[in-house]
Amino acid sequence: MDPKIKLLFLDEHAAEGAARYEGSQEELTFIGGFQNFIYSYNRDELKYILRFTPSTLRTAEGLVAEMDWIHYLSESGIAVSEPIY
Repeated sequence: MDPKIKLLFLDEHAAEGAARYEGSQEELTFIGGFQNFIYSYNRDELKYILRFTPSTLRTAEGLVAEMDWIHYLSESGIAVSEPIY
């Protein structure tokens, strides 16, 4: 990942993202990422993945298109992690 982008991503960003999906920063486990910041956490005995993508790498429309594609794969019987819009 571009070191400049890495410096811009703060713990506060991860905390806000977790809160939006009923999690907390304390529950987040950083699991890596090359172009994204990827975390896992548990809620209601289910495991969730929280991915942060820099806006310099993808537009909002591009992210929605990716989630639509993953949803289509799921509806077609492919084992994928269903996105939460």
